Amino acid sequence: MLPEKQNLPTNQTEFRDIGGAEGLLAAYQKGERDFAQVNLENANLRKANLVGINLQRANLKGANLEKADFQSADLSEADLSNANLTEVKLDAANLTGAILIKANLLCAYIPCCCPSPYQGEGYPEFSLSLTRRGMSARTG
Repeated sequence: MLPEKQNLPTNQTEFRDIGGAEGLLAAYQKGERDFAQVNLENANLRKANLVGINLQRANLKGANLEKADFQSADLSEADLSNANLTEVKLDAANLTGAILIKANLLCAYIPCCCPSPYQGEGYPEFSLSLTRRGMSARTG
């Protein structure tokens, strides 16, 4: 059972302690998806399948998220400073207001999530990936 969430102002740096990566993964396996405002600083979540997880306003500073699957995840306002996001999947993830200072996004898959007047019938989907050679855009 996770500690109860508190309605803390967004400018405070108090986080729920869930027992690090092990606690998060155990609770996720049991069906928990709401991990808003948790402390996962320096956590190792390499190759973790966290589809649909809510990590809004979470502390993920320095976390190893290499090859993790965050499809449809809410990472809004999460602090991902110095995190390793190499080859991470972020399809339909919400990164609004996320802090990505010095984060490693090498080969991360980040589909375009910006509304466009050109989306819809007759226009191809657009996605953005970061590769070893730089950014790569793909349509289709």
